[in-house]
Amino acid sequence: MSSNSHGRLLLIVGPSGVGKGTVVKILKERHPDWIFPVSSTTRLPRPNEQNEKDYYFFTSDEFDKKIHDNEFLEWAWVHSKERYGLQKSSVLPYLAAGKIVVRDIDIQGCEAIEEQLSRDEVISFFLLPPSREVLIERIRKRAPITDDELEERLKSMDMEIERGKNCDYQIQTINNQPELSVEEIERIMEES
Repeated sequence: MSSNSHGRLLLIVGPSGVGKGTVVKILKERHPDWIFPVSSTTRLPRPNEQNEKDYYFFTSDEFDKKIHDNEFLEWAWVHSKERYGLQKSSVLPYLAAGKIVVRDIDIQGCEAIEEQLSRDEVISFFLLPPSREVLIERIRKRAPITDDELEERLKSMDMEIERGKNCDYQIQTINNQPELSVEEIERIMEES
């Protein structure tokens, strides 16, 4: 990465099932000096999840107050049930210190963040699925899903891919080779 006193927020964007989490996991292993902020949520912790390690767990009222106080870079309802978000305090101090911060996110979250931060602070990578068929297979393997739910997810994927053209870079993923996507991201970061 070129010398820049201000850090960069590296956004890994893409539809559900494309492998964002796997790419972030590999980046985390390869770049221990990069920052990987924890999300905030209104959902209850699952067994073995720890507050401030896995998520920042908030009540609905606490989350509302943080929204009112403009403490999020982005937040959203997920499946119309719970809210998730990224607190400014988990990102902005690290950017000011010149660090690289990495976040996997959906296209709506990416767009919300890009509205709040300057262009030189954010770099977005949209991961394209190897094929529609591979993505369908991945979605079906994750959990039981009805044909109607799958159809909704595919409509959402089509919308996300269209809007993903506005990201800084589009990376075609190769099935079962996430390290190739990571290497492409690293190469671009090194040159930017």
